Amino acid sequence: MKKALCAILAVLLCTLCFTPGVKAEEDYFPSVYVADDVWYKDRSQPLVKEGSNSYFLPAEAFDALPNVTVTVDAEARAARLSSPAGSFSIDTETGVSISPDGDAEYSVRSANGTVYLHVFQTCSMLGLSFELHTYLNGAQALRINDGSGVLNISTLVLMFAGRQETLSRLNGGVSNVRYTSTFTVSTVADLASAAAMAEEGSRFIMVLDADLVLFHESTEEFCRYMARLYSLDVPISLFAHTQNSDTMIHYLRQANLRLSRLFCRGTALCTATRSLTESDLELLSAAGFILTEFSFEEAE
Repeated sequence: MKKALCAILAVLLCTLCFTPGVKAEEDYFPSVYVADDVWYKDRSQPLVKEGSNSYFLPAEAFDALPNVTVTVDAEARAARLSSPAGSFSIDTETGVSISPDGDAEYSVRSANGTVYLHVFQTCSMLGLSFELHTYLNGAQALRINDGSGVLNISTLVLMFAGRQETLSRLNGGVSNVRYTSTFTVSTVADLASAAAMAEEGSRFIMVLDADLVLFHESTEEFCRYMARLYSLDVPISLFAHTQNSDTMIHYLRQANLRLSRLFCRGTALCTATRSLTESDLELLSAAGFILTEFSFEEAE
């Protein structure tokens, strides 16, 4: 273990001190990080963003993770992805997946003969984590990890882009199952109920009130229940009831920072509590959030 750590530090030292290479790549901003490296086809097969909240990666990029296997059959128009946490097969043209649990549809795109898969859906099925980073020039990067990556994304950005920047969002894990139900948490009692449900094996997205995080994060009960929910990989989506969208986004970011500091894990998800403009969606995306399909407005 000590030898491995020494090797990592040695590589970091050499990389950070090798300034000529960084200057030569001054205008290059990697868009895809796989574990602790840049996706080697990043220039020809970069991250694809669709709208304000959908991100797509080449199927091959997932195959670069040590614990993920991807097999693409171009003639059969099919792909199979597997990891220790889950597996699924998919029609690369229609996005249909057939399984004993029933048919499901996934978002699939194609560019220059390359199959692109929806990041959140794929990470959910394979039990992977992902994190978003926004460079100071507005460009975005996405990092996927199966647990083999040990460096944080700010270190990776310094290593491969030669820039010391502010991390837009710390990562949170996603689960390897699909969820069809939500559970809203606005009080510590709700949080206790959510933890109990998760212990019993219930599958749901916990829609968490940012106020609860901001004003009760220091209580022993809050920390205990949240730690348990994180250990059970319950997906968390933040929401905030406020007078305007600017304040809502501010509360979401602050709550996510609190979660990240307390548990070393934040979340990529947020849930709308009011109508959002294109500008609002861009701000949420720049902050590293992805909107859930569920919204309080639709539920009313």
